[in-house]
Amino acid sequence: MRHNGKKKLLIISLDACGDKDLDIICSGNEFKDYLNDAAVVKGVKSVYPSLTYPAHTAVVTGKNPIHSGITNNLRIQILRYWKPDWTWYRSYVNGTTLYDEAKSHGYKTASLLWPVTAWAHINYNMPEIFANRSWHCQVDRSLIFGSSLYQLNMLRLYGKGIRGIEQPNLDDFIYKSMIRTLTKYDVDMMMVHFADVDTVRHRYGVNGRKAKDALYRHKERLNGLVRTLKDTGFYDETSIVVLGDHYQKDTHTILYPNYMLRKAGLIKTDGMLRILSYKAFSLNCDGAAYIYLKDRRQRDHVRDLLYRWKDSNKGIKAILERPQIKAKGADGRCDFMLEANDGYYFLDLMEQEEERVSDAGKRGQRATHGYDPEDRDYRTFFMIKDEGVKPGDYELDMSLPDEGVTIARLFGWDLGNADGRVVNEILRD
Repeated sequence: MRHNGKKKLLIISLDACGDKDLDIICSGNEFKDYLNDAAVVKGVKSVYPSLTYPAHTAVVTGKNPIHSGITNNLRIQILRYWKPDWTWYRSYVNGTTLYDEAKSHGYKTASLLWPVTAWAHINYNMPEIFANRSWHCQVDRSLIFGSSLYQLNMLRLYGKGIRGIEQPNLDDFIYKSMIRTLTKYDVDMMMVHFADVDTVRHRYGVNGRKAKDALYRHKERLNGLVRTLKDTGFYDETSIVVLGDHYQKDTHTILYPNYMLRKAGLIKTDGMLRILSYKAFSLNCDGAAYIYLKDRRQRDHVRDLLYRWKDSNKGIKAILERPQIKAKGADGRCDFMLEANDGYYFLDLMEQEEERVSDAGKRGQRATHGYDPEDRDYRTFFMIKDEGVKPGDYELDMSLPDEGVTIARLFGWDLGNADGRVVNEILRD
């Protein structure tokens, strides 16, 4: 029996989880019932660059970053290069989304920490947005840009153990809020973003004990979700999607392209390394980095500089130029893109050319993302239970935009001029 005649939709994102993690994630007893009912696709490619915000936007729009408008986690803010804002706001997204389409079809929607949903038209919205200024308060930021009364109620009920964005406290709070929303609020479509594994892998590496502990916590959350849906009678009428957005790779060295640009006179700074003027600038995507030119007459000079750096630094895997960048779906406004070799990633400071992660303090990440999604060892997964889907295990040529387009097809929604394809291989005739 369907609620209000509608098939419900629940989308769960497990940030930084790859298909290599499924043995742990899928090991719970209750979740095995879901697996028997679901199509499980391995080998799913993230977008380029393979970062959280472009990836989650691709899922809900069916578009690659170049067309969705979300081409990085970070905004281009040259004067705040050491701590730029993120692309938090729905207004940055081009075109329609799954949650917009749901709402236009009379669905009541909810979202818990789904990226790029600040000020989105979602009935119960707890957006992911950070306190990025000294005068900001995390709670105030969330309340201002989401559904205030809903969030206050969740905080009153479950917020006692929260310590900012520390894990697993944050995901424990999100889990409890998800269960409460599913059982006590009249919602038809819900998106939930869990970041426990992503945070832990950044801090401790991909395969350590801490990461495995975080994966087991996800296992328990998924088991609890299935148990709750069965206890409330919503399981059969709910289309349940569980997906990853990208994987991570272990790191040992940070590269700083802006140091090289400053050394070459393309960035002018004062004695405090505050930017006075620039002709070229790098904005990191962790495992990749955009190079933007303010003065395109410097294009040949910058190209030569980058290739000389690549020849002298084993951390740089490839240099892409604008036609290649656009073809891979990244930001067509940039002139060059750097790709890091395994073990390396990019940041935007300019005091030195490179730095060992172990010497970098809080900015040092033991593992990160942003690498080429074509790498088979860097793939993620897509799982869906729906009456229109054939259960089974699949390994397909599939990417994140395909997920959004396929979900839209199952619900009779239209994402417009999307990049993804309907994955007919998993659909019933």
